[in-house]
Amino acid sequence: MFRFDPILSVPALLISIALLAGLVVWKIGNRPRIHKVSLRDLSRYVEALFRRGYNQGFMVIQDPASDHFVQLSKYIRPDSIVGLRCDFPKAAWSAQYYPRVEKELCDREIPFSAFDTKSASGVTEFLVIDLESHPDTAVKLVRLIFQDGFGFPANYVVNIHFRNISVRNEMIR
Repeated sequence: MFRFDPILSVPALLISIALLAGLVVWKIGNRPRIHKVSLRDLSRYVEALFRRGYNQGFMVIQDPASDHFVQLSKYIRPDSIVGLRCDFPKAAWSAQYYPRVEKELCDREIPFSAFDTKSASGVTEFLVIDLESHPDTAVKLVRLIFQDGFGFPANYVVNIHFRNISVRNEMIR
């Protein structure tokens, strides 16, 4: 017959609580931190990506109330040239904005290329804008897309999160 031994069950209970607490902390720590930022205050965040992002690190600037977003990514070439790039997708949510964004890029003489994904569904094409080593141009582009493309006001608050970026304030090359 099984006998309950309170002395043995206390350590088992403490170990279980510690494991559960560790799992909760690990899960919370793996979620991206969301920054709520006005479109007017983007500069500091784009500069953080440019300086602290690793190769292929990126930031997503998203409307909290819809699927509207813009993604900026950092690249580091083998010759240590650092730059930023924006890929604007042609997908179900963005199809109505795609021609408007393309027109704004042409009207403002911002160089870009179109990349066909050869996919019949999902994302079928991208507008690829190489912003080179100009974070200020990246800020202007994001504002252009959100304001002139999506129609949001200049003080609109967006959500921003980062991936593959250093926590230290250092220039990653």
